[in-house]
Amino acid sequence: MGFVRRVISSALDLANLAKHNANFADIETDLTDHEARIGTAQGDITTHKASTSAHAAETITYSGEVSGAENLKEAVDSVKTELTQAIIAGDSGPEAAAARASVSGTVYPTLGDRLNAEYDGVTAQLADIAQLKLAADIDEVANTLNKRVDVEALRTMQIVRYGQFFQKLREGLTTRICCQGDSMTYGQDSTSSDKRPADPTLCPDGSTHTETRASTTFPEALQQFLQQINPNVTVINRGYSGDWCQRAYTRWNKKHNSDLTILMLGTNDATAAWVPEATRGNIAEYVKWYEQLIIRELLWDKAVIILTPPKARHSQLDYNEAIDMFRNSLQLLGAKYCIPVIDGEVFLRNYSGAVYSDSVHLNADGYKVFAAKVAAMLLGEGPENINRVQSGSKLAVRRTIDGFIPVGAVNIYEYSGGSTPPEQQYPLVCDIGLAGACYYTFWAETDDLIAIPNMVVAPSKSMSIQANFGTVVPENTLDMALDKVINPDNNLSNVDYIAGSSNLTVKRSMQFTFIKVNKGWNVVKISGEGTLNGMEFIDYWANKASEAVGIYLTTTHPEGYDGSLSVSSIAVKLDHIERANGVKFNQDEFYRNPTIKISVHSNQMAVVEYVYTIGAGSFGYYFALYKETELVSGQLAGARRISGIDFNDTTKVLTLNFSGSLTNNSAISISIM
Repeated sequence: MGFVRRVISSALDLANLAKHNANFADIETDLTDHEARIGTAQGDITTHKASTSAHAAETITYSGEVSGAENLKEAVDSVKTELTQAIIAGDSGPEAAAARASVSGTVYPTLGDRLNAEYDGVTAQLADIAQLKLAADIDEVANTLNKRVDVEALRTMQIVRYGQFFQKLREGLTTRICCQGDSMTYGQDSTSSDKRPADPTLCPDGSTHTETRASTTFPEALQQFLQQINPNVTVINRGYSGDWCQRAYTRWNKKHNSDLTILMLGTNDATAAWVPEATRGNIAEYVKWYEQLIIRELLWDKAVIILTPPKARHSQLDYNEAIDMFRNSLQLLGAKYCIPVIDGEVFLRNYSGAVYSDSVHLNADGYKVFAAKVAAMLLGEGPENINRVQSGSKLAVRRTIDGFIPVGAVNIYEYSGGSTPPEQQYPLVCDIGLAGACYYTFWAETDDLIAIPNMVVAPSKSMSIQANFGTVVPENTLDMALDKVINPDNNLSNVDYIAGSSNLTVKRSMQFTFIKVNKGWNVVKISGEGTLNGMEFIDYWANKASEAVGIYLTTTHPEGYDGSLSVSSIAVKLDHIERANGVKFNQDEFYRNPTIKISVHSNQMAVVEYVYTIGAGSFGYYFALYKETELVSGQLAGARRISGIDFNDTTKVLTLNFSGSLTNNSAISISIM
């Protein structure tokens, strides 16, 4: 209630005293009423403080120092904006001060100090990733123990030196190769009759060789093969029996004079009992020391190629599996330094125990095979640009695109009678002289692949086809699948095609015109005197399905034959007709024998087909003419014709005797009806 003051005059009488009393009574009543309202307000305040809901900031009126803010939300937002701008501008306010503490709890004087320290730490970590410490002094001047070397710079060194090596090799310049490895590089052979004493050469660390070696080692054979193309190639041997990566690093500690180093280690690292236990079978140690070997070679200005360890014989199955795991690491290590990593296990694919001197090491023949594969890899355009072939592939005589390497007395020119795509106006052909040779290098994608050169051989001349520098030929992958048509007895690495005798003898069914290669790296050499158009490849079964025994008195190019040679007969072994056609003649039950069809194609004249039945008796087989048919009309009178067939039961040789034009350029094929 409101207090109403009573006016009291100056006279002190009973009336004024009553007024005083009434005023005091009213004041007391007002005070009591105020106390009640204060109690109610206090209760409201207590209830508000305990409440879980609050007023929205925008509903709370604000009057304070934040200019322009009409409610609490506007005031808070304005302060937040100013604080953010202050931090961005470098202000060392509370939030900036809080950021001076790192995740680990370290408190720096300023935020900038923390950022600088952590940047330096990250940079150091990146340097550790991009650089490696040297395990030993390399040149005792610039590259010493524990010095950090830049991996990116090493990659660049490898790229440049790799290109320079192949440039020297192809241009016929002085080219040096170093082969570094274990006993497989050294050439250990403890059992062969032609083995040599241990190499007396002292190693750079003062150690000496103790193991006997083969009559020809892999580096020696590699030099011989490469010198056929570039006589200025030398290969040095830095192999040591029993070496593992770390020991090879310390043994060969002096710089050598070569352009390329071929590294091949891991055989002993994986399982050898003499390797320290902490290292044996330890892939991390293997990679560590292999990497140090790579770095040292690159700092010595050598390009590097890695060969993974070759396979052992089947009796060492556990060993092969252990080695295989080490091979996997090398693939990625090589990629790190732009180094080609070549699978050495494929080099001995399908080779029998005849090339081994024990369960692991090779003999001279085996080391030559291994070297031939390495030579095939290095020739042509190298392992980074592989010339892959399979059944149906065809190669011409183009120097780069076909993996084609002419050497010596060779003339490549355009010729209207050639059979390859015209380069300008006419196709390219290659004339080979007696002092010349041509090489094809390629990777065969399949086993049992037949390489067929397309050649023109003039009368009284000859050409030779040689696979993998004349080394031992691999076995068939599946003899039964091939009906053993191609077997070690008639599957030679050297095949001669000779034209010019009055009696052409086909010693091996069609092998005067083809040679077999297996999956992996291969080289085919063609030499002699004649014209080469190219080479094609065909799978054995495709060849068997499409070809019978084909006998070409000259070639498919009549321009190479002048018609002056008189050929009165040719001879073919009966078993070659059997193998090529997948049949077996029966001398006892002769009525089971199939009928033979012989086609004679006389150039620019007629095609005559002869059908012969095969009989048999105590004297052997005999061949009776059933029918002679002119398939393609022509000048039959001037064509080559078959006058009869003779058979020698002792030699099992079938001789076709001719009449008519004995000088005609003809093609004869024999098949089974």
